[in-house]
Order: sequence, then C-alpha cells, then structure tokens
Amino acid sequence: MVYLTKPVAFKEQAIVQKEIKETKAKKDSLFERLRKLRYKISLEENIPAYLVFSDATLKEMERARPMSQSDFLEISGVGQRKLEVYGDEFISEIISFMDGKIPKKKKGDTYKVTYDLYREGLTIDEIAENRNLSPTTIFSHLAKLYADGKEIDIYDFVTKEEVELVRKAKEALDSPATLKPYYDFLNDEMEYFKIRLALSILEKAS
Repeated sequence: MVYLTKPVAFKEQAIVQKEIKETKAKKDSLFERLRKLRYKISLEENIPAYLVFSDATLKEMERARPMSQSDFLEISGVGQRKLEVYGDEFISEIISFMDGKIPKKKKGDTYKVTYDLYREGLTIDEIAENRNLSPTTIFSHLAKLYADGKEIDIYDFVTKEEVELVRKAKEALDSPATLKPYYDFLNDEMEYFKIRLALSILEKAS
C-alpha cells in the first residue's frame, strides 16, 4: 500500500504544474494584454474601462486579431469613432503580440497602394472609394507615410495654426497615448484626423 502514495503524489504535482502553466499562459494571452491597454486608457481618460471596449469586444479582437484599420472596424463593438480614437493603439498591441507573424509585405503594401494613388493626384475621397476604406483610414496612412519621410503635402489637410494648437495640447497633456485627450483639450473643435496629422508633423520634427 505504501507504493501507491508515490504515483498519487506525482499525479498531484503534475496537476499543480499544469495549473501553473495555464495561469501563466492566461497572463501572457492577447486578451490580458488588451485588458491592460484598456485599463491604461481608462485611467488616462478617467472613464470606466468598459466604455473603452467591453470584454466581449476584446475577446473578439483576440479571436480575429485584426491588424489593419479595415479589419479592426469589422469587430463587434468598434465603430468609426472608436477606430479613430483607439484603433492605432489596439492594432499596435495586436501586432506586437503576434511578434512579426503578420506578413510584412501585406502590411507595407497597404500604405504603398495609398501612396501611389495619392501621387497619381486622387483626392482623399477618391482614394478611399478606390480602396474601399474610410477617409479616416486614408488620412491615417498619409500621417504614417509623412512621418516615414514620404513626400506628402500634409499642410493641404491641416494648417500650421492647428499644428501649433496640437503642440500646445501635447505639452499640456504630457504626450498622451490616445487622441481623445487632445480632442477634449481642444474643446471638440478639431477633427481626429487633423490631430493625427498634426502629431505626425510634430513627430517628424522632433
């Protein structure tokens, strides 16, 4: 009968080790990373976390793993406004979690296509219609392209006065990670895409 205790002990040890691994895996999951990002944003904006995104929306993000703005917009609970305000941060977190598993060629191509159409002289609305994307997404592409050194006449879309307002907001707010604090600071008087463009100008100049 004494010999039966060892297998039982080993079995219990195996169960404990399995539980430890499962707990660690849960902590390292994409869902937990998205929850932490949501919590950080909620503190920054002084709002309940669920007003950023619900758990159900985060779980769908974990399942679908959207890595572009058009894919992110398809997630239940994500509308155009939340795409504009939170999209970049959550998409970046998902891409970071994937650790390079996203096909880089595909990610780079979407910006290149936008840039090529822009260089052909198409308007923002025409590019958006051509690519079946929203104008907000196209402006986001242009902001990144400009920050990366591409030739974009960015002041066609945002004035120097608006850039200066965003610069002052950035200093006053201590460079928040999301766009909404800027939007609130500017009394809801500047559109999100202009804030994003202004930030790309400031980023390139820094």
